[in-house]
Amino acid sequence: MTIRKLRKSWGFRIDIGRDPRTNKRIQKSFSGYRTKREAQDALAEIQVRISNKSFLLPDTRTFGQFFEHWLETYFKKQVSITTYEQRLYMINKHIIPYFEGFVLRDITTFHIDEFLHQKLEEGLSRRYVKMLQSLLYSAFETAFKWKLVQHNCVRDSRSIKIEMSEKEIWTKCEINTFLDVAKKKRRHLIYMLAIYTGMRIGEILGLTWDNVDLDNEIIKVKQSLAYTKQEGFLLKSTKTMRSNRNLPIPATLTRELLQLNRSQKSIKLSLGEHYNPFNLVFCSSTGTPLYVENVRRQFNRLIQQSEVKKITLHDLRHTHGSLLNELGESPKVIQERLGHSCAAFTLDTYIHTDTTAQVKAINRLEKELIKSDVTN
Repeated sequence: MTIRKLRKSWGFRIDIGRDPRTNKRIQKSFSGYRTKREAQDALAEIQVRISNKSFLLPDTRTFGQFFEHWLETYFKKQVSITTYEQRLYMINKHIIPYFEGFVLRDITTFHIDEFLHQKLEEGLSRRYVKMLQSLLYSAFETAFKWKLVQHNCVRDSRSIKIEMSEKEIWTKCEINTFLDVAKKKRRHLIYMLAIYTGMRIGEILGLTWDNVDLDNEIIKVKQSLAYTKQEGFLLKSTKTMRSNRNLPIPATLTRELLQLNRSQKSIKLSLGEHYNPFNLVFCSSTGTPLYVENVRRQFNRLIQQSEVKKITLHDLRHTHGSLLNELGESPKVIQERLGHSCAAFTLDTYIHTDTTAQVKAINRLEKELIKSDVTN
């Protein structure tokens, strides 16, 4: 560990640790310092960093090399296959093309902020860009733990606030108008189930007959239908333990389900045991699972035909919760039907009141105040 004069600069050689496999000393040379004093200062700084274990060996691996390794060895094992494929699309579309050529250790908070700004300027939603930021944060947090970077540069990047947009819901009149048109088509029961139960579309398409108790008029929500490029259709467990729930259903739904069950049994007798191997409540005419995109396209066509307000399939879930709230059901009941972990989330996210409900509330308040004034 001697500072020495080189041809045009000063430099030194220092032990930076031991090879964990061979236990041999690892030495590294540093040079390019203009004066002996500069070399002494650099040596002292490196010694401190070695002592507190913050010293990192020079590393020229690219972001692309690290990210590919991180995806396969870490991220893929932390999430479901469906989430992995969804995030992989985002990564290949946005993150890799931007950062792939960067040396991992050279990326700074400035580069992260520039990336986020560019994606917002491209017109991506704030929610989508925040998801990209979250992926980068997780990757750099792992890089920091693996001692590949000095710190997580995403930690200090810009804060992306997501404004809660008001969810679109249907009125009772709009529901009946839509269902009047939908009932003339196949699979109308999918939309009835969404409206009457608040189930997610994946839960509906993944519902099997062994989880439908027609005698007691109860649906047991235990799984969801998903599709992946690697595995095709699969039934996966619901999002959380709270998502597993028993949902009482009205007699209207029971009658419709009973009729559908009889129809499928008749088809199975005709086509044989290979028909509907998953025992799904909703399947194609040949017994295969339904693609959610096909259901979504039919839903949008039915909206146009019925001339009601355009909403999304998931908004039927919001509509269910909002109607129960309007009828005076407790937040706890609504929470349990929607399968949320806490009632506060249900109230903040899914429960909506329209102007009519507010008018009724203020009229009741007015009557109470007038009654109080007369009494006094």
